[in-house]
Amino acid sequence: MSSFIATVSQIQHHQNLHLVKFDYEGESLTMLSLELPSNIEVKTKVKLCIKPTDLYISKKNTSYLSIANKLPTHIINITHGNLLSSIKLKYKNTIFEVITARQSILEENYSIGENVLAWMSESDLFISEVLDA
Repeated sequence: MSSFIATVSQIQHHQNLHLVKFDYEGESLTMLSLELPSNIEVKTKVKLCIKPTDLYISKKNTSYLSIANKLPTHIINITHGNLLSSIKLKYKNTIFEVITARQSILEENYSIGENVLAWMSESDLFISEVLDA
């Protein structure tokens, strides 16, 4: 699980659906959620999390993906198992882990030190902790 601190910059509600925008180290990220802690408001600091199987990487920016959140990262480690591979990415001071099919990583020929984009779906981000309210 990857976690990082972000600040709420905007909140939109419609019925039971919440669209929350965050500032994370100068990048804008969006979370779509059915539930939102009652003490969340603009400028609240939160700990966001994402599962390693919910992160995707690409070498190029693409308009083919319908995923709003992306971060420019670089690969700091690659570990291959029999079926899965783990890739560690760094964005500023945060380490993200991506777990995906080994064959996909080998076909794309990713290498340590390479710059890649990390993609996160709005519905895959979640708040694990409210740090100040």
